[in-house]
Amino acid sequence: PPPHFLPSPPPPHPRCALVWWALSCVLETAQKIAGGFGTSGEGTALVHQGDWWYLMLSYGGLGQTGGYQMREFRSRSITGPYLDQNGKPAVYGRAMNDLDANRGLRIDSSFAQPGQEQVLTSQGGNALLIDEDRVFNVYHTRFVRAEGNLEEHQVRVKQMVQTPDGWLVMTPFEYQDSVGKVASGQVIGDYQVVVHDPFHYYAGSGLSSPAIYRSVSVSLLAGGRLGGQVQGSWTATGGDLTIKVDSAEPGTLLHGVYRARLGRQLDEQGHPVVFFSGLGGDVFTDAGADVSKAAGAAAVWGTRPLTDAKVQEDADGGNGHVTVPAADSTPAPAGRSGKGGKTGRLPSTGSALSAPVAVASAALVLGLGALVFTAIRRARG
Repeated sequence: PPPHFLPSPPPPHPRCALVWWALSCVLETAQKIAGGFGTSGEGTALVHQGDWWYLMLSYGGLGQTGGYQMREFRSRSITGPYLDQNGKPAVYGRAMNDLDANRGLRIDSSFAQPGQEQVLTSQGGNALLIDEDRVFNVYHTRFVRAEGNLEEHQVRVKQMVQTPDGWLVMTPFEYQDSVGKVASGQVIGDYQVVVHDPFHYYAGSGLSSPAIYRSVSVSLLAGGRLGGQVQGSWTATGGDLTIKVDSAEPGTLLHGVYRARLGRQLDEQGHPVVFFSGLGGDVFTDAGADVSKAAGAAAVWGTRPLTDAKVQEDADGGNGHVTVPAADSTPAPAGRSGKGGKTGRLPSTGSALSAPVAVASAALVLGLGALVFTAIRRARG
């Protein structure tokens, strides 16, 4: 039977009846997974890794000062429901400005850190590529500047890693070589940490903008203690890192428990660094107008220069292209990569949709085409 919001019986004209039938099939099987009430959201990307489907989309305005940014949700099912790191849904319950709602895990922001050539802004419109078990985020970005071509934009590619609790997060630097393993002797050291603030975005005034997060010092000390601008403790098991920040200097936006993936990559000058990337904390508890509460978690990463060649060689194991294992060891579905499993491509999310949707969609296109053709013939007399 047709949905209650479609006329019954169908229109008498055969072509109109075809469109009516196709539309009824689509509406019966379609699933709303994000947005609502005119809330901004575009550049959606959907990828399956381990036990999770990850949905990413871009909020805000595309211009340099428009707050454009990538947000992430995940679900056990391709049809949802998709929730963020604070348990909030991707589907909105009322009309609101999503830049003020703290909805979705913000995976990148405007920041200044060692090894980074420029401060970026307005990152988004991303696509997700898979090469074997590696996920790459391909997106466009603008740059923080107060003069010259303010709307210049370029494409960037970053590898993503899976956290111990199963979130896809960005590596700190643009992709130059695969993420490498980290030896136990590489973990201890002084890191420059970036917090991806979900509430503030670059709105002008160049490098003096208060929306630019300037990396802070966090030291992983021997004996499992934290130093630098924070106090607390840390533990590392394999490629997983847990940091517990008990107190921190004002402005660091760090407090609570963070779980991250350890790795090694090159910075933008080609120098090797050790990094961790993950999420956690309880700083950003403003849940937005239509949600009662939030845990306050946010994405973070930290980097430190790698200068000990012997330790680096031990971590490599004779191969500089060892990928850090994913947090979830469930094998990726067959056929996700190209021939021989070597060529990355966009995930074939369409193949996971039901056959009725595909048939109905094709029928809808044919029916609408027929109506347009009939209208043109009538208009010509």
